Amino acid sequence: MRLDQMTIEQRGSDPTLALIPGAYGGHTIDFREFAAQGITLLGRLQALGDGVLHFADDLGRSLDYGDAAYSDFLERVDRFVARRGMNVSADPEARARREDPPEVGEPLRQIDMRRSGLSSIVWATG
Repeated sequence: MRLDQMTIEQRGSDPTLALIPGAYGGHTIDFREFAAQGITLLGRLQALGDGVLHFADDLGRSLDYGDAAYSDFLERVDRFVARRGMNVSADPEARARREDPPEVGEPLRQIDMRRSGLSSIVWATG
């Protein structure tokens, strides 16, 4: 598909390159699935002061943005497959979407690192 050769304008709603990690043999990375497994999803980190992490109320918007970018990517793949006349079977799970976890409607806005026992932060920026 030569995604890496597209201009930013050609990339659609999300100008970043699609992440295709092939996680666990090609499974989609799904933050809602992570939440179902017990991982707490948070909004964007806004500040850290006196050992308290402060988060934005933007988790839902972030998930929606990711969903739109992923949907756009799937549409591009479908069009590419159709143009090439490729005989590949569709993945019925590719467009499946879990319900939003409770933290989307009731976001956790701060974490006191001392009270929670949090001692390490992995800062992953993409």
